[in-house]
Amino acid sequence: STYNEGVKKEKIYEFYNFLINSDYKLEAFLIKLLKLKLIQIENNSLYKPTLLGLAVAKSFLTVEKSLEIINSLKKKEKKIIDIVLELKALRNVYLTNKVVADLSKNYQRSKYFSNNFFSAAVLSLMDANYVKKRKTFSREFIEYIVKWTREIFNCDCKDSPYCECGRLNLERIILKLRIEDNFSIEEINNYLEEEYNILVFKGDIINYLESLIYSFESVFNISKGLLKLDSDYKKELLEIPEIIERIKN
Repeated sequence: STYNEGVKKEKIYEFYNFLINSDYKLEAFLIKLLKLKLIQIENNSLYKPTLLGLAVAKSFLTVEKSLEIINSLKKKEKKIIDIVLELKALRNVYLTNKVVADLSKNYQRSKYFSNNFFSAAVLSLMDANYVKKRKTFSREFIEYIVKWTREIFNCDCKDSPYCECGRLNLERIILKLRIEDNFSIEEINNYLEEEYNILVFKGDIINYLESLIYSFESVFNISKGLLKLDSDYKKELLEIPEIIERIKN
């Protein structure tokens, strides 16, 4: 195939000239790919993708995002599971009608223009001590806040709860329910509503889990394209195929 045989530079320019939006500097682009070791030149004439370049090309990620992942892996900054969870954010998370009704009794509705769990208005309530001092909140509502701050918004970041840790913790909960507890989509939906009084529609859960599969596959391929990979990462890579199958099933 062309991937194995490589392609001559003049052929690359020939293809480039057929592009409608060919408004970038191809030569500079090729030099950048060479520096990033995403392509290589053989016999002073054939341009071929490296293993890493092939891995990036197979992923659904942009080159920039792929490079971020590569840098994280090289620096051993994060676990692979954390890199995966950060790729596609779970955004459509809402308060249940029960919680919204409780809030409406204490504040003007205009102040709570969004019932999104990660909206600034809702996040401003993630202070159990503050909420306990407010006599207007019901005991039940205070219990919601305590549970959220204990199990979801429980990091030590300076900008907590406005950092990404709360969202990542919720994503970990959903992933665990799927791959360890073997929950169905409906069971995940029910669990989140019953345990946390938050609502994630079944369609959004399906879309999120599908995006997780693509994210796992992309990080898996990129990791395999790195020649010197930390031994801990290699252990994590061995688990990814099974994780993907558990998400699917």
